[in-house]
Amino acid sequence: MNQPKIKYDEVSDTLTISFNSGVQATGIELTNNILLRISKAERKAISLGFFDYSIRLIIELPSRLR
Repeated sequence: MNQPKIKYDEVSDTLTISFNSGVQATGIELTNNILLRISKAERKAISLGFFDYSIRLIIELPSRLR
């Protein structure tokens, strides 16, 4: 298995963790801020997308770490 690739896009405030790039995938919205992309054929996760990432990080970061 390849190492996951992590990419942050500042303009859209999206963090994407790709497990297998270049594979056709179907998106499943897990929450308003999390999208799981899967390959139906391979039955594997292709990527995870976290929307409004910096906002979610600040909200969920324990106060002692801020």
